[in-house]
Amino acid sequence: TDDNGDAVDVFEPVEIKGISEFNYSTRAGSRVPVLLCATDKYVFHDDAQQGWWRELMGNDFSETFLTTFRKTAIIVNYSSSRDSVTRSWDGTTIEVLDDAPNIKFCTEHKQRLWAAGDPDHPLRAYFSGDRQPNLWFSPSEDNIESETDAAEQAGYVEVPSIKGDAITALYGDFYGRILIFTRRAVYQVGGDGPASFSMSAVSQDVGAENSDCVTQVGNDLWFLGRYGVQALSSTDQFGDIQSSFPSAPISDIWGQSPSAVKRVSRDYTFLSKLKYNPTQGLVYCAVPLTGQKTPDSVFVYNVNTKEWYGPWTIKTQAMENCEVGLPSIEVMMHGSTEGKVLFTNQGTRDDDGTAYTMTFQSAMLNGRSLDPKLIGMEKTWKTLRLFVLPRGDWDFTCSWMTDQKKVVSKTISQNPQDQYVIGATAGDGTGDFRLGVDPDGRLASRENMVAIEVTLDAVGRNLWFQIDQSGLGQDFVLQGYEVEFTAAGYAKE
Repeated sequence: TDDNGDAVDVFEPVEIKGISEFNYSTRAGSRVPVLLCATDKYVFHDDAQQGWWRELMGNDFSETFLTTFRKTAIIVNYSSSRDSVTRSWDGTTIEVLDDAPNIKFCTEHKQRLWAAGDPDHPLRAYFSGDRQPNLWFSPSEDNIESETDAAEQAGYVEVPSIKGDAITALYGDFYGRILIFTRRAVYQVGGDGPASFSMSAVSQDVGAENSDCVTQVGNDLWFLGRYGVQALSSTDQFGDIQSSFPSAPISDIWGQSPSAVKRVSRDYTFLSKLKYNPTQGLVYCAVPLTGQKTPDSVFVYNVNTKEWYGPWTIKTQAMENCEVGLPSIEVMMHGSTEGKVLFTNQGTRDDDGTAYTMTFQSAMLNGRSLDPKLIGMEKTWKTLRLFVLPRGDWDFTCSWMTDQKKVVSKTISQNPQDQYVIGATAGDGTGDFRLGVDPDGRLASRENMVAIEVTLDAVGRNLWFQIDQSGLGQDFVLQGYEVEFTAAGYAKE
């Protein structure tokens, strides 16, 4: 039962709000690794990573931010209607930082705790006293700070207001400076203390969506905003920062064209996540696509090949790069809305023997690449021609529809011409397609591309089609496609 005596289902799914790792030292000098996981009702910890979660504390509110500060874990519990509660935990004792302002997130910089998210002062970035996480200077109109220590050692900086903006993220330390993000701008604060702190603008155009959208990738700082993923790097001239645009190859998903098959949902972009796993050399970018209310579409950037992959569908209400296991390995951990903490890494496969469905979806086809006049014309879609490398004697499903919304599906063999495919004996119409040596001593392969024609007989202004390949061990290689159609009343000039 709960505090009111009402029955509670202990197996009821909970929503993961945050994941973090934290290390504390025992009096004997031993290092103890801890995983922290915040849900809407509790904060749990896996002490010494024994593989099971224990309750650390109950939450005052449903939202929680986790970080670390000088050998302690910082837990910020907040809501949209009540003042937040900030606590520290050293592995043994939980202490309430009752002097902390009404904040939603924080970070460590120059041995101070910097924080923001005050709804009454959304442009303020507070900083605590030197090595004192419970010494703050946060005056308001009806509360003039009177403590001399707070006034001299702590304080805040306020960023300029741009179109009613608010601070969304803080990051320190970046080459001796702390970076302050809004959704439309980036500022840097340099200096060593309250007497020397000074602020200047880095960008007045792009910013970060939230505190989980900023991550360091090598020597650069990447952040995810309303136009995609940007990167900041320090130049040879001290104090200068230059920007770049790593997500340019997938910039179309941040556009708002209605014809785009996949695009980021602007209504829920503030839930996005951006994290980096240096061991894998992978940047994970979790965003909500059209129709999603949580950032469950994960795009991955390989820093070695400089290519984007995805999207992968992973339930990602929370995401953090953590060290787990003995010996420890770095993995990307994902928290779901169903109370599950998942992880992705390169070293293991837990899905051997599992069948998946491979899906290819076309863009909206309307003939505009041939002539813009064709866009609004009624068309008769005659034939879809698929250029395929057969991988097996397997069937796939091809579905199509026009703007009349009638879906037609057909089951088709991906090897209609009895080509050589994987795993069978040559001579019976199958065989291994891998590279071999021909009679003249040259590298050769028996693999040939085939053209599969699908009769459509569909009428409409636009056409979409989809290919699904299902079955254990079955894959599908599409080299290209073309569509034949006629348009009523069309005469090319």
